[in-house]
Amino acid sequence: PPPPGGWPGGVPPPPPPPGHPTAAPWAAVAVAANMTVYERARRHKPQKPMRKVNWTKLPKQTATNSNALWSLAAKGGDDSLSKIDVNPQMIEELFSQEERKKKEKKKEDEEKAKPSVVCLLDQKTSLNVNIFLKQFKKPNAEIIKMIEDCDCTKISIDQLKALEKLLPDSSTIEAIKSYKGDKALLGVAEDFFLKLVALKQYTLRIEAMIVRLEFSEKLEELKPSIATLDSCMDEILGCDALKELFYVALISGNIINGGGRAGDAYGFTISSLNKLKDTRANKPRMSLLHYIAQLCEDQDPKLLDLGSQLPHLEAACRVSHEYLTGQVNEQKSKVETLKKKSKSSKISDDMKQQLKSFLSDAEKKLSGLKESLVEVDSKVKTTAEYFCEDQKKFKIEGLLVEIQNFVKQLQNANEENKQRLLLEERRKKREEAKRLADEKRKKSGKGPAAPPPQEDDGTCIIDNLLKEIREGTTLRPARRSTIRSSRRSQRYSKADLSRIRSIAETATSPKAVTEGGGG
Repeated sequence: PPPPGGWPGGVPPPPPPPGHPTAAPWAAVAVAANMTVYERARRHKPQKPMRKVNWTKLPKQTATNSNALWSLAAKGGDDSLSKIDVNPQMIEELFSQEERKKKEKKKEDEEKAKPSVVCLLDQKTSLNVNIFLKQFKKPNAEIIKMIEDCDCTKISIDQLKALEKLLPDSSTIEAIKSYKGDKALLGVAEDFFLKLVALKQYTLRIEAMIVRLEFSEKLEELKPSIATLDSCMDEILGCDALKELFYVALISGNIINGGGRAGDAYGFTISSLNKLKDTRANKPRMSLLHYIAQLCEDQDPKLLDLGSQLPHLEAACRVSHEYLTGQVNEQKSKVETLKKKSKSSKISDDMKQQLKSFLSDAEKKLSGLKESLVEVDSKVKTTAEYFCEDQKKFKIEGLLVEIQNFVKQLQNANEENKQRLLLEERRKKREEAKRLADEKRKKSGKGPAAPPPQEDDGTCIIDNLLKEIREGTTLRPARRSTIRSSRRSQRYSKADLSRIRSIAETATSPKAVTEGGGG
């Protein structure tokens, strides 16, 4: 039958598709009930258990804004009706959950059955919040109490930063606050957010806790780093050994460069220290740096112990002056921002009291760091002037690395000098032993001893053997390892071996020896 007032437009709706139950048009029934199609859809209650559309709902205030896409849903009248007629019975048939055969339960089991959990958050957010909460192994009320008291002893800065990323947005807050059902049915994540948004200035409390923990960590890092850099510059500026070594290098370099464009120097830049090692001598494994190290070893060995006179050098090389300055300024900016927020009239009294004690202590410590940093800045300028560097381009980190490399290279050169002298002494001992052995053989009437085996210099081994036979050198039996290596290095044919035997017999015959001795 037509609705009261007749069909809209005077034309009845088309019949439903075959196979589906007959139903009145959705829009027409809505108009008859003095409701818009959108309003009736919002109030519709399916007759069957349905599947879920996992969308994110917009708050009513946001969706009904006059400039919003969804503003038609809030208007009445025919101009807001959708041209597409939606059949609710067809939707229920398509998207209803399949009925499962339920086993008969006893009354006792039905009484013990737990009610389902209410989920207000999307699946991803709920999962992340639950993972975060499991770290504490505490009920939500205790975690909220910890945030309320700004208790930084039971939570780390990483956990606070993770919580800051998980804080609910405005739509989530509105959805949580608008929940009027049984709060005991809420999930763990929903219950946590419900308690959190009920806490006054919870975002400011979390921010204050992050600033407090971060300030404490940075203070422990910055204070010793500033002291190390300050002490290192004092050691460098007051190190006489470093100055003496630089003067020795200057004198030696001017002697080498005498008469040339690079000569007549009054000093050199710190970056030139690497050139000392690169200036090679005409003696193997010897450079200008080796020469300087040898001079110091012979005349003043204390100069070589440069590392002990600069104990803070290695640690200071890992400190960045720019990083220290940036971190101090960053912490100062965060404390000042927090101080401005604490002066707001919306801040509760307990929050103001908590921030007051922290801000007062932080400002005193920052003032001390700032004074130490100003002193370091002054010494950096003094150091740049001391080494004749351009203050606009000068980086204290670069200078410290150059000096540390010079100290290590000087120590290595000294060790190499000692090793070279040791090898030289062994060589002289071998030569002296050979000389004494040759003299002893001459006195006993024997020929000189055969020289030690040498590496192949490209000459024919047969010619070398004949030369030794003609000179009358006594041949010593070679070791098996030497014979094997010689066999591996060179193979002889039977003709070559026969030739060697015949020449050897001819050379050692009495006639050949007499002629050789007469010659």
